[in-house]
Amino acid sequence: MPRDEAERVFSPYFVTYHDRLFRERGYLRCILDQVGHWSELLEIDGGEMLDIGCGFGVYTLLFTFCGAGRVYGADHNREKFDLFAKMLALLDPPVDKVTLSLQDGHGLDFEDGRFSTIFVKDVISHVREPGVFFGEVSRLLSPGGRVLITDENNSLEIFGRAERRRKWNAWEWRGIATDDRRADDPPLT
Repeated sequence: MPRDEAERVFSPYFVTYHDRLFRERGYLRCILDQVGHWSELLEIDGGEMLDIGCGFGVYTLLFTFCGAGRVYGADHNREKFDLFAKMLALLDPPVDKVTLSLQDGHGLDFEDGRFSTIFVKDVISHVREPGVFFGEVSRLLSPGGRVLITDENNSLEIFGRAERRRKWNAWEWRGIATDDRRADDPPLT
Protein backbone atom coordinates (compact mmCIF):
# COMPACT_ATOMS: atom_id res chain seq x y z
CA MET A 1 0.00 0.00 0.00
CA PRO A 2 1.50 3.37 -0.94
CA ARG A 3 2.23 5.72 1.96
CA ASP A 4 -0.30 8.39 0.92
CA GLU A 5 -3.06 5.78 0.67
CA ALA A 6 -2.12 4.31 4.06
CA GLU A 7 -2.25 7.81 5.59
CA ARG A 8 -5.72 8.30 4.12
CA VAL A 9 -7.03 4.91 5.26
CA PHE A 10 -5.45 4.92 8.71
CA SER A 11 -3.72 8.16 9.73
CA PRO A 12 -0.38 9.91 9.33
CA TYR A 13 0.30 8.97 12.97
CA PHE A 14 -0.07 5.24 12.24
CA VAL A 15 2.01 5.42 9.07
CA THR A 16 4.80 7.35 10.80
CA TYR A 17 4.77 4.88 13.68
CA HIS A 18 4.90 1.87 11.36
CA ASP A 19 6.73 3.48 8.44
CA ARG A 20 9.10 0.52 8.18
CA LEU A 21 6.12 -1.76 7.43
CA PHE A 22 5.50 0.24 4.28
CA ARG A 23 9.05 0.74 3.02
CA GLU A 24 11.08 -2.28 4.19
CA ARG A 25 9.87 -5.68 3.05
CA GLY A 26 12.14 -7.48 5.53
CA TYR A 27 10.65 -5.63 8.49
CA LEU A 28 7.33 -7.48 8.33
CA ARG A 29 9.22 -10.78 8.08
CA CYS A 30 11.13 -9.77 11.23
CA ILE A 31 7.88 -9.07 13.09
CA LEU A 32 6.38 -12.37 11.97
CA ASP A 33 9.51 -14.21 13.12
CA GLN A 34 9.42 -12.40 16.49
CA VAL A 35 5.79 -13.32 17.08
CA GLY A 36 6.44 -16.92 16.10
CA HIS A 37 9.37 -17.10 18.53
CA TRP A 38 7.41 -15.43 21.33
CA SER A 39 4.47 -17.76 20.72
CA GLU A 40 6.77 -20.74 21.25
CA LEU A 41 8.25 -19.23 24.42
CA LEU A 42 4.79 -18.48 25.77
CA GLU A 43 3.51 -21.92 24.81
CA ILE A 44 0.29 -20.41 23.49
CA ASP A 45 -2.28 -23.15 23.81
CA GLY A 46 -5.66 -21.81 22.73
CA GLY A 47 -6.32 -20.03 26.02
CA GLU A 48 -7.11 -16.38 26.60
CA MET A 49 -4.25 -13.94 26.10
CA LEU A 50 -3.89 -10.32 27.20
CA ASP A 51 -1.76 -7.82 25.27
CA ILE A 52 -1.24 -4.87 27.64
CA GLY A 53 -0.37 -1.72 25.72
CA CYS A 54 -1.48 -3.21 22.40
CA GLY A 55 -1.25 0.12 20.57
CA PHE A 56 -2.28 -0.29 16.94
CA GLY A 57 -2.74 -4.02 17.48
CA VAL A 58 -0.16 -5.43 15.09
CA TYR A 59 1.10 -7.99 17.61
CA THR A 60 -2.36 -8.62 19.06
CA LEU A 61 -3.64 -9.55 15.64
CA LEU A 62 -0.66 -11.76 14.81
CA PHE A 63 -1.00 -13.74 18.05
CA THR A 64 -4.47 -14.82 16.93
CA PHE A 65 -2.80 -16.68 14.08
CA CYS A 66 -0.35 -18.38 16.45
CA GLY A 67 -2.79 -20.41 18.51
CA ALA A 68 -4.35 -18.00 20.99
CA GLY A 69 -8.02 -18.77 21.61
CA ARG A 70 -8.85 -15.11 22.13
CA VAL A 71 -6.55 -12.10 22.45
CA TYR A 72 -7.64 -9.10 24.50
CA GLY A 73 -5.84 -5.93 23.43
CA ALA A 74 -5.76 -3.27 26.14
CA ASP A 75 -4.43 0.25 25.64
CA HIS A 76 -5.20 3.64 27.17
CA ASN A 77 -4.36 5.66 24.03
CA ARG A 78 -7.68 6.53 22.39
CA GLU A 79 -6.20 7.31 18.96
CA LYS A 80 -4.32 4.02 18.75
CA PHE A 81 -7.35 2.15 20.07
CA ASP A 82 -9.63 3.72 17.44
CA LEU A 83 -7.17 2.97 14.64
CA PHE A 84 -6.88 -0.65 15.77
CA ALA A 85 -10.69 -0.95 15.72
CA LYS A 86 -10.71 0.56 12.23
CA MET A 87 -8.05 -1.88 11.04
CA LEU A 88 -10.03 -4.82 12.43
CA ALA A 89 -13.16 -3.62 10.65
CA LEU A 90 -11.30 -3.55 7.31
CA LEU A 91 -10.12 -7.16 7.51
CA ASP A 92 -11.80 -9.62 5.19
CA PRO A 93 -12.41 -12.27 6.35
CA PRO A 94 -12.99 -10.72 9.76
CA VAL A 95 -10.92 -11.74 12.77
CA ASP A 96 -13.31 -12.64 15.56
CA LYS A 97 -10.73 -13.70 18.15
CA VAL A 98 -9.77 -10.14 19.20
CA THR A 99 -11.47 -8.10 21.90
CA LEU A 100 -10.42 -4.47 22.36
CA SER A 101 -10.43 -2.78 25.73
CA LEU A 102 -9.70 0.93 26.27
CA GLN A 103 -8.09 1.00 29.70
CA ASP A 104 -4.87 1.69 31.58
CA GLY A 105 -2.51 -1.09 32.66
CA HIS A 106 -2.48 0.12 36.27
CA GLY A 107 -6.06 -1.05 36.88
CA LEU A 108 -7.47 -3.47 34.35
CA ASP A 109 -11.11 -4.48 34.55
CA PHE A 110 -10.71 -8.24 34.20
CA GLU A 111 -11.26 -10.95 36.78
CA ASP A 112 -8.35 -12.43 38.74
CA GLY A 113 -6.44 -15.26 37.06
CA ARG A 114 -8.26 -14.91 33.75
CA PHE A 115 -5.32 -15.06 31.31
CA SER A 116 -3.05 -18.00 30.57
CA THR A 117 -0.73 -15.65 28.67
CA ILE A 118 0.12 -11.97 29.11
CA PHE A 119 2.23 -10.05 26.61
CA VAL A 120 3.70 -6.61 27.34
CA LYS A 121 5.74 -4.88 24.63
CA ASP A 122 7.26 -1.39 24.93
CA VAL A 123 5.14 -0.50 27.95
CA ILE A 124 7.47 -0.67 30.95
CA SER A 125 9.30 2.47 29.85
CA HIS A 126 6.00 4.37 30.20
CA VAL A 127 4.93 2.93 33.56
CA ARG A 128 5.12 5.42 36.43
CA GLU A 129 3.98 2.99 39.15
CA PRO A 130 5.74 -0.30 38.44
CA GLY A 131 4.58 -1.96 41.66
CA VAL A 132 0.95 -1.34 40.75
CA PHE A 133 1.52 -2.48 37.17
CA PHE A 134 3.33 -5.71 38.10
CA GLY A 135 0.68 -6.34 40.75
CA GLU A 136 -1.96 -6.17 38.01
CA VAL A 137 -0.01 -8.57 35.82
CA SER A 138 0.29 -11.00 38.76
CA ARG A 139 -3.41 -10.66 39.59
CA LEU A 140 -4.57 -11.33 36.03
CA LEU A 141 -2.29 -14.29 35.27
CA SER A 142 -3.76 -17.74 35.80
CA PRO A 143 -1.80 -20.28 37.87
CA GLY A 144 0.93 -21.72 35.66
CA GLY A 145 0.42 -18.94 33.12
CA ARG A 146 3.22 -17.24 31.23
CA VAL A 147 4.25 -13.61 30.85
CA LEU A 148 6.54 -12.08 28.26
CA ILE A 149 7.74 -8.52 28.85
CA THR A 150 10.00 -6.79 26.35
CA ASP A 151 10.87 -3.13 26.06
CA GLU A 152 13.55 -1.61 23.88
CA ASN A 153 12.77 1.81 25.43
CA ASN A 154 13.43 0.73 29.03
CA SER A 155 15.81 3.56 29.92
CA LEU A 156 14.10 6.47 28.15
CA GLU A 157 11.67 7.68 30.84
CA ILE A 158 14.12 8.98 33.43
CA PHE A 159 11.77 9.89 36.30
CA GLY A 160 10.75 6.35 37.16
CA ARG A 161 13.95 4.62 36.00
CA ALA A 162 15.40 3.55 39.39
CA GLU A 163 12.08 2.36 40.79
CA ARG A 164 11.17 0.62 37.54
CA ARG A 165 14.49 -1.24 37.46
CA ARG A 166 14.08 -2.35 41.08
CA LYS A 167 10.57 -3.65 40.35
CA TRP A 168 11.71 -5.16 37.04
CA ASN A 169 14.51 -7.03 38.83
CA ALA A 170 12.09 -8.26 41.49
CA TRP A 171 9.78 -9.54 38.76
CA GLU A 172 12.50 -10.99 36.57
CA TRP A 173 14.29 -12.79 39.39
CA ARG A 174 11.23 -13.66 41.43
CA GLY A 175 11.71 -16.62 43.66
CA ILE A 176 15.50 -16.28 43.62
CA ALA A 177 16.15 -13.40 46.01
CA THR A 178 13.07 -13.10 48.22
CA ASP A 179 14.79 -11.77 51.36
CA ASP A 180 15.32 -8.25 49.92
CA ARG A 181 11.70 -7.65 48.86
CA ARG A 182 9.69 -4.73 50.23
CA ALA A 183 6.08 -4.87 51.37
CA ASP A 184 4.83 -3.00 48.28
CA ASP A 185 6.50 -5.40 45.79
CA PRO A 186 4.16 -7.46 43.65
CA PRO A 187 3.30 -10.91 44.99
CA LEU A 188 5.52 -13.74 43.82
CA THR A 189 3.26 -16.38 42.36
